[in-house]
Amino acid sequence: MLASDHSNVRFFGALTYTVKLNNDWDTIPDESLGILLQKLLAWFVLYRSGPRFITQKLASTLVLALVKTVQNTGQLSNVEPIYCVVYSISTGSAVLIQDINFITRPDLSTLISTLSAQDLDVIFLFCTTFAEELARADVPRSDRSSLASFLYVNSPPALTAVKSILRFGPTNISSDMYSVLTSALRCYRSWSLALASTSSSSTFDLRPVSDLFCDVIPFLQIESDETVFGTVSEVLIDFMEWADKLVNVDARKLLLGLFTGDWAATKISEIAASSDSDIHQSFLNSFCSFGQLVVNEAALHLDMPEYRRLIDLTTELLKVPGYAIQDENISPRVLEFYEFFVESVLYDDPDSSPHSQVFKQAAEVMSQVITLLWKKVQVPVTGERKALWSQDTHDKFVAFRRDVAEIIESSYQLVRPKLFQDLVDYIVQSVATITSNIDWPAVEASLYFINTILQSLPTEPEEYQSVGILLDSELFALLPGSTIVRARQTSLLLIGSAIPYFQSDQGKPYINKAVPYLFQCLATSSLALAASRSIFQLCSDCASSLAASIPDFLTVYRDMLIQGRLSVDGVAKERIAGAIAEVIQQGESDVDRKTSYLAELICLIQIYAQQALDFSSNHNDSSSKSADLLSPQEVAASVLKALALVGKASRSIDEVESEIIIPTSNVDYWTEPSCPGYIIRQEILDIVVTLSEKVSVFIGDLAIRQNACAVFRAGLAESVPGPFTFPARTVLEYIRAEVRIGKLQTIQPIFNLSSALVVSSSSSRSTSGTADLDVFTDLLEILFIGAVMPNMSAGASLDPDINQGMLDVLEKYFKSYIAVLFSSSWFEPLVCEYAVAMLTAREPLVVKSAVKFWTSLLTSTSEAADLATAIEKVISFTAPLALSKAVWAICGNVPRSLVGDYAQLIKTAFRVRPGGDAQKWISDSLLAKSAVELMTAENLKERSLLIEKLTRLRGRPPTETIIKEFWLSQRGHEYNYA
Repeated sequence: MLASDHSNVRFFGALTYTVKLNNDWDTIPDESLGILLQKLLAWFVLYRSGPRFITQKLASTLVLALVKTVQNTGQLSNVEPIYCVVYSISTGSAVLIQDINFITRPDLSTLISTLSAQDLDVIFLFCTTFAEELARADVPRSDRSSLASFLYVNSPPALTAVKSILRFGPTNISSDMYSVLTSALRCYRSWSLALASTSSSSTFDLRPVSDLFCDVIPFLQIESDETVFGTVSEVLIDFMEWADKLVNVDARKLLLGLFTGDWAATKISEIAASSDSDIHQSFLNSFCSFGQLVVNEAALHLDMPEYRRLIDLTTELLKVPGYAIQDENISPRVLEFYEFFVESVLYDDPDSSPHSQVFKQAAEVMSQVITLLWKKVQVPVTGERKALWSQDTHDKFVAFRRDVAEIIESSYQLVRPKLFQDLVDYIVQSVATITSNIDWPAVEASLYFINTILQSLPTEPEEYQSVGILLDSELFALLPGSTIVRARQTSLLLIGSAIPYFQSDQGKPYINKAVPYLFQCLATSSLALAASRSIFQLCSDCASSLAASIPDFLTVYRDMLIQGRLSVDGVAKERIAGAIAEVIQQGESDVDRKTSYLAELICLIQIYAQQALDFSSNHNDSSSKSADLLSPQEVAASVLKALALVGKASRSIDEVESEIIIPTSNVDYWTEPSCPGYIIRQEILDIVVTLSEKVSVFIGDLAIRQNACAVFRAGLAESVPGPFTFPARTVLEYIRAEVRIGKLQTIQPIFNLSSALVVSSSSSRSTSGTADLDVFTDLLEILFIGAVMPNMSAGASLDPDINQGMLDVLEKYFKSYIAVLFSSSWFEPLVCEYAVAMLTAREPLVVKSAVKFWTSLLTSTSEAADLATAIEKVISFTAPLALSKAVWAICGNVPRSLVGDYAQLIKTAFRVRPGGDAQKWISDSLLAKSAVELMTAENLKERSLLIEKLTRLRGRPPTETIIKEFWLSQRGHEYNYA
């Protein structure tokens, strides 16, 4: 195959050699190794001027044979592969080292000097392949040490070959040797990285490699050949990554002089003039890599001219025209440099303080950098961005802005508070006259920086005075006319970040200036979400200062619902409802006005609900939605979410004076039909029931159920009666209706609501009145008959979430209503059958919930005599059933992952019943007559020994380990991890 006239056949011939060497090496006799190497070397010499891909494959095959020969013989220094290759190429025939006269042979440099450029190129190809193959990451760990030694032993001739080319220097080497120079540089790079990265490189003397680097650096002067320049740059970049091993003091000095001298300044000027070439890209890569290497030293020694020059040149790169990412990718790299720069000043300077020289010099540098970054983050006008920018470019530009924000935040310690004042002054001056031509991108960039700074300021800083100046300006009056939407979006974020300011004495007078602007922004669909977020934050944290604006808020919300209808973001509508409720609850102290405002808010949500109903009746395909509108189900879920947020906001507030809340004793206010509170509560209930149960396309929808349940849960744990604190019977009837509807695949929220009802009604803080025990008796029947039994039909659990939900409800009963559970006609099927069966369910999470339930039951106690008797009776009756399932499980019948759960149940039984009960329960199951008849004597002994150990330990820590060992013996060692 190698003798074929077809190049592809030759390649497969070389490839076949590689396969055979890897698979059948052990079949080659020792006496044939020399013959094999000579043949491969002969083919390599013969085809050195042929197609490159064949020469490359032959080189890697020859290296593979050399490596295996050395591994087989253990001789590292007697092979000299590089000298053999050079000698063979110079003579034109394959000669191994043992056939060359050691005394008369010429030295390597002399041989190389006689070779043609083409032959030199092939030699460097072999040397590069040699280094790369020996340093491969997939080399077995056991071979790495010997291969690293073999690599190191052969590094002197490889470096000698590289030196023979570098000795000409950048000014004397001819252009026809550029190809060889490139090959030599790549060879040097491969050997250097291989030696630096091998596991035993720390024991090698790498000085010959690092010393030679000083000879490589001057070749950056060759700019007439892009390949040479690019290769030298690659060497520089890689050496920066391994600087601790490969860059010595002399090289650092050379590089510092190079990258701070006139040559570097010229290059940066060319780049800043938008000159984009491979030469400039290669320079930029090497310049930035060196900057990353010395940034710490430069930051702490700005008084040294060389380092100050490096900083200044790096800053110049931010003057490259155009938008970051879209027109240039230089700014993000410079940003990385200054991130390290700031960290070095703040954390590595031993005398870091605003009064230190380093601090002052760094502040000067960062002030200039921030000014340039301020220009770089300015967004284009909408039309320009749509015409030129792809979505990917836009996303990367936004990410760049976030990175700039981070460096502004970290460097603000250096430049505060002057930067903040300068930004505010710029905005105020820009909007000083309405007729002026406002540079909105620049104003937006200033707002963006101010927003970033506000997020990290301490409590009531001196910058708050400037915030007041900004709010007093014409900015928010002129923003609606901005040519870029981003300016308004950023202003909304800024208001959200300024919440601590508005809470301070300085900021409270300005709240009523910010709020009208926020509500104005709701009318713009692209701003509604951000505006609603800031409104919600402001209303939640500054409610007491906004009480007088409640009527205005309600008017705006009405307009938002009626005029915007379904085109306004649903989340915005939800947040605004919650925000208004926060102000009503926290800000208004008069009970009558509070009730009146809340009634009006609920009325507005009824309008929103009617829109959902109208939409559902006019929507032909309820499963689809347009690009601009939500589906009818999503609109209905949004209505209920808004109502739930109102309920959450209407909670009792501990900080509010008790006299401004409706007294706990005044239950009639919410229960008597003649009272305003009762009317509000009924309207809330009507919205929930209508959207949940009276529209066919809404019935059983998961999101609708979740948010409807959230409305009820909002008031379940309240200590003060209110519009959302429904009686337990009302909540039960909702649960009954939903369970009757069915749709078991979305029933989980109903179980969560049931658990919350049980917990809330048993609490001393309950607002649902005296606990009606019949409610909780009915609840058991509703859930078990309506949800659990259908789910368990045909003996299989269709939805494990239902089983988990039911077990959670039952657990709450044992903590709150164990007497109800015990007296229920459903006690036996629920506890004695269902809860026991769940211990062997197929779903691991259900089993874990069942174990948790039984563990809670076994540990239940009560000081009340009748309840203690009930608990004892339940445990005595059911524990044997439950533990029989646990015993079945630990006898090797469940996966290893569940053994610990069953062990915990058994451990609990012995801990709470250390006498004879637990022992009897376990013994009755482990040594049941039907099981004993089928046991071997050894198996019977193991079980008896387990009972003895468990009884002796009484639930102490080793119990779980003993049970796991028993499971393993029953399962069989071959199923250790099954």
